[in-house]
Amino acid sequence: MRIKSQSAMEYLMTYGWAILIMATVIAALYELGVFSIKGPAASPGSCQVNRPDGPGTVDFISLTGPCTGQMPQYVAQFNQVSVCTSGNVPIYVTSIGETTMNQLTITAWVYITSDSNTNGLLHLTTNNCVPGNFCGIWINGASHVNIGAGDTQANYPSNIIPDSWSFIAIVLNNLGGAKAYLNGNPGTPATWSGPLTGVSSFNMLGYLNGCPDTSAASISNVQIYNTALSQNDIIALYQEGIGGAPINLQHLVGWWPLNGNANDYSGNGNDGAASNLIYIQNWQTGYTAP
Repeated sequence: MRIKSQSAMEYLMTYGWAILIMATVIAALYELGVFSIKGPAASPGSCQVNRPDGPGTVDFISLTGPCTGQMPQYVAQFNQVSVCTSGNVPIYVTSIGETTMNQLTITAWVYITSDSNTNGLLHLTTNNCVPGNFCGIWINGASHVNIGAGDTQANYPSNIIPDSWSFIAIVLNNLGGAKAYLNGNPGTPATWSGPLTGVSSFNMLGYLNGCPDTSAASISNVQIYNTALSQNDIIALYQEGIGGAPINLQHLVGWWPLNGNANDYSGNGNDGAASNLIYIQNWQTGYTAP
């Protein structure tokens, strides 16, 4: 009995530290949410749209690379203090190649902290603003989306829950009005007859009077379409998860995964200019795969 006890103690002394270190590493990875992510992490640009005939064309358009079941290595994160100090927009796209739009869909995955003033997540600007009113599309991070100089408001079905990842979408249709979605669920439609005219720049983590209103936020996988995606399309995008690829390539205007850069992977070349933000790897807290 004494020999067996001595052998057990020697085993624990020899391998105990290794077991303790392994347990600590596994616990840390679990806390970071690594084990909650389905599929491998995608490197920047691993999936993108191929347009053989160049930007703006749709013949033989296709996705290239591993595009199914991928999760991003990075997401874009910013803090209001650094942005407000310099007055720069975190992600700025000079043009999306569309100036008049009767139909439009914008989708994105967003993370808002509980202490945020949550205006100005995404802002599609127009050059025919009425002073004192919103221009183009102003996507709010709490409850609604403002549309056009007349300030039409489309509400999400409920407020965005802070400290968690949410999938948001706004769909405009000159025949069917405007509708805001949260995690695949539609809000009450708003009246909108369109079109959006004078469409110019697009800001991600947008600004008001030169300074973002959101004190802290993260954003990933922003997509713009020049058509009104159906409710089934929106649900399908949501169910793909935060690393999902576009589903309507013929009408895709821009695709910014924000997986380590602000490049447009739609094949249309609408790259963004990024400043005063970081790309973080440990973004999984608050994310639950659909």
